[in-house]
Amino acid sequence: MIPVHVLGLCLSNRSPFPIMPLFRFCFVACLATTFSLIPAVTYSKPTQTETVDATFRRAAPLPKWTQPLADIPETKRDDAVVVRLQETQTLVGDSPATLINRAIQVNEKNSLNQIGEVSLTYYPIYQKLLLHRVVILRGGKLIDHTATVGIRILQRESNMESGMYGGATTVHLLLDDVRVGDTLWLSYTREGANPVFGKRWSEEYGWDSLEPIELRRLTVLHSTQRALYWRQLGNFRREEIKPQIEQFGGMESMRFEQRGIEPLDSEDAIPSDYLPGRMLQFSEYQDWQAVATWADGLFPKVGNSAALKNLADQFAKESTPATRASAALRWVQNEVRYFSVSIGENSHRPQAPETVIAHGYCHRAQQMDSCAPAYSARQGNR
Repeated sequence: MIPVHVLGLCLSNRSPFPIMPLFRFCFVACLATTFSLIPAVTYSKPTQTETVDATFRRAAPLPKWTQPLADIPETKRDDAVVVRLQETQTLVGDSPATLINRAIQVNEKNSLNQIGEVSLTYYPIYQKLLLHRVVILRGGKLIDHTATVGIRILQRESNMESGMYGGATTVHLLLDDVRVGDTLWLSYTREGANPVFGKRWSEEYGWDSLEPIELRRLTVLHSTQRALYWRQLGNFRREEIKPQIEQFGGMESMRFEQRGIEPLDSEDAIPSDYLPGRMLQFSEYQDWQAVATWADGLFPKVGNSAALKNLADQFAKESTPATRASAALRWVQNEVRYFSVSIGENSHRPQAPETVIAHGYCHRAQQMDSCAPAYSARQGNR
């Protein structure tokens, strides 16, 4: 069985690209800005890096691999929220990293929470979060909050009520004294990826937003020795986004850019498989065979443990394969509760049947559902 995340590597049964849930194109939707940037704004780096914990650093320097950042464009729009700049840079490698550089302007009082409170989420078991810049642009002045912005570290589980724990940590930034017309200039990097995916990389990036965007830029850096496949998706907006490709020092840079992107209209009752906005999807998986080879390693062959053997012997007392399978299914339904600790590799790799039997719960019931009837059937057919 191929996990949903990996099924997201393709559009069809021949494609290595993801099938995306609705509205992931809005990952830039909460950004905004609408003021003219004063020309030649200069920014002084914070003098000291603060390590909040082993996985989060404030005032961290930009990664060495970073390409020159885009200038923040001016805007004359008076929308409540305007994204003046949404820039993403990704380094593809054994330990991938993604830098976000964005500038959001607010023109109405009711939208000030867009820049007054910002949440950055990451998974500390395999990622690091580096906060580079938190700056307010106001009336020609640059107010640097990088070293002083209030920070709360929260461990929030959005699916806790469903018995699912993912291990995410939220860094919540609280800015004082934000005003109508202010622009929040924020830069940060997430380093690392879930080790369950091995050394192959795949990712998707939303392009359009519910807010107008003055400049959208995406740069993907990868070794020329690593083949990379990409495609554009979108059901409503279909204007093609063409990359500029450059090679240097054994690396290839793919830069996608567009200016003056109008906001999407928000509509109710849109089908879940309809994408109003455009998406760019990338993958190092060439085809489904490569995906299946990776996924097969998540489900190792079940050993003949004493605990599992005792269960199989119990099921084998039934007279037919159908009744043995039914008995195994009833046991799972009655004795195993779904309690998903989807942290790190366990986001996709299931617990061993012995662990499920011992504790009465599992990360995922799929392996228990499949192995117990199969083992029982083998025992019954001897």
